[in-house]
Amino acid sequence: MHLPDSLAAYPAFVVAGRKRQATSSDVAWFDGNHLAVANMYGGHLRIYRLHEDSGGLPSRLERLSEKRGLSLPEGIAVSPDGSFVAATHSLSEEGITLHAIERPSLTLGPTEVLCAGRDGSAFHAASFSPDGRHMGYTVIGRERAVEVVRMRDRSMTCRLDTFPATLLPKSVTFSTDGRFALVSLSFNAGPADTGNYGGGMLTVHRFDAQTGVIEAAPAAQYRAKGTDLGFLDMAIFLPEKDGHAYRILVTDQANDLIPAYAFDAATGVLRPDGVFLDGLSFPHGIDAHPDGRYVAIATFGDDSVHIAAAALR
Repeated sequence: MHLPDSLAAYPAFVVAGRKRQATSSDVAWFDGNHLAVANMYGGHLRIYRLHEDSGGLPSRLERLSEKRGLSLPEGIAVSPDGSFVAATHSLSEEGITLHAIERPSLTLGPTEVLCAGRDGSAFHAASFSPDGRHMGYTVIGRERAVEVVRMRDRSMTCRLDTFPATLLPKSVTFSTDGRFALVSLSFNAGPADTGNYGGGMLTVHRFDAQTGVIEAAPAAQYRAKGTDLGFLDMAIFLPEKDGHAYRILVTDQANDLIPAYAFDAATGVLRPDGVFLDGLSFPHGIDAHPDGRYVAIATFGDDSVHIAAAALR
């Protein structure tokens, strides 16, 4: 957790009846085997390089740089050209900040405020469109919205703000072919035990990469039952192979696992497709390696980053 005395200053949220401290919160691949990692309660961003052994298997993460003193960074994304890291800020007066990645050292440089904080609301997750022209992010709390900004002039191109009354939009991400946007919706964890652990929702929407507009009406959706998708957070598309069948991974904190879903673009069917990985401690952030080999997962409960082969089921 890197700052042992800091945890007393922040609330312990309750997920499925268990206390959870928010530490290692999100991950984002860039430049091949480089990984940006956010630590929410530690208040820092770090850049790592993934090393592989002689057999081509992940062996260790080497820390290259660090930026401290940030206000509760919860979600991160790296621009496709690797020029900066975007960080969303939760439970703070900050909204979204951009941090330059300086070359060749890969140190984190000057900060730009992309979006100011909003009273009673938190910015939870961010994702860039594959061409880097747009960035989507989610707002939860007093406001509940998915917004898209055109990076060239920082203007908003799209805002979705109609969701089921009990659910909050936790993340938005784009398919690697730029055709679809995926929104994950869930109950929000809090200091009190609400008893609501499942029933999260996934919606897939068509995305216009030229205009930066996400269609409001879903092309497909799935609403979980019982305790499935309990306090879900980040969700991603794995790199697709044929532009027809898409695989989706979701972090499910209440059940300590990563369930998988299959989306068929031709039929509009979104369905469960097994469990990608389990035995995790409050998984929160997730991202797929650019070439699809690995998936990185940040876990709130034990302040860890896990690297898994993308072929796991």
